Amino acid sequence: MKQTKPCKGTSKALGYGCGAIVDTKTRKYGICRPCFLKWLKTPEGSEYALTFAKTVRKSNEKKIKQEITKQKNELNESSWSYQYQRTLKKFNEYIRKRDKDKPCISCDKEAGSYKISSGHFYPQGQYKSVALDERNSHGQCWYDCNKNKHGNLHEYRKRITNRITAQELVEVDELARKTVKFTIPELKEIYDYYKQKIKLLNK
Repeated sequence: MKQTKPCKGTSKALGYGCGAIVDTKTRKYGICRPCFLKWLKTPEGSEYALTFAKTVRKSNEKKIKQEITKQKNELNESSWSYQYQRTLKKFNEYIRKRDKDKPCISCDKEAGSYKISSGHFYPQGQYKSVALDERNSHGQCWYDCNKNKHGNLHEYRKRITNRITAQELVEVDELARKTVKFTIPELKEIYDYYKQKIKLLNK
């Protein structure tokens, strides 16, 4: 059942209206549609129309920006570079957690006395075949060895066999010389693998 009320202005349209009985759903500021359209031509109505137009424009701009962001994210998620960086980040997180109680791989700085980073013996940017290989990455002090000494690789090499076997090091050396490029499905699988390993370490 329809609810009806007389066309009588309220709020900004106070004092306007024809008095006709109309459906309340069709009223705006208490007045019927014909009266509302006439009211929009008044100074008060024009101010309302301008404010409303700005609100609608901002709302539309926000929706457009959200859609663009959504499309960019979808595009990124389908790109190899995005998936590789996402997986590498998760891998590095695992290495930091795995080695948080160990000394720096390159200088033996005591665990807990330095900011730990995931230090790759074969740099991940150049040697992607071993970038996600646990044998090639170990906890390293970020400021001294990783940053200032670019990995301090000479000392790293001396100590790496304290973490992996000599045979494993030979395998890493051989794999580093190969060209390996993971597929996007493989990267997603590796990401999930290290996500799960981190959960186990956190228990």
